[in-house]
Amino acid sequence: MNIRNDKNELERKGNDVQAAAERAEQELTEMQARVQRAAQSRDSKFNNVKAVMGDFENSPAYMQIMAEIEQAKNQHLMNALSTLINDQVISQELPDLVKEIETTLAQSQIVIPSRPNSAIQQPRSSRQSSRGSRQ
Repeated sequence: MNIRNDKNELERKGNDVQAAAERAEQELTEMQARVQRAAQSRDSKFNNVKAVMGDFENSPAYMQIMAEIEQAKNQHLMNALSTLINDQVISQELPDLVKEIETTLAQSQIVIPSRPNSAIQQPRSSRQSSRGSRQ
């Protein structure tokens, strides 16, 4: 009887894991579609700006946009590295990797935050700005 119960419990857990994997796969597919739509939208907007402004890629506005994008990427990477370096399990299981990352970044005088930022600050959209000014 115990063997049958154990078998049923394992099958139930296996089904739960399979269902979670399918949900994760579906979420991944949805996220990939969102990223693709965002990239298409960005490209379309960029082409519109190029059509209006001409040589936009050499303009100060373009350089500022690119700098802001790079800053956001940098912040995301620093958050990821902070999470990786400060995770106790990873530190215990992969101490050589953690030490190598820390050493390599220290050589470039890059300081990893002791905690990742809880939320990446997003620039306020014009819609949010106008809403905030009405309140």
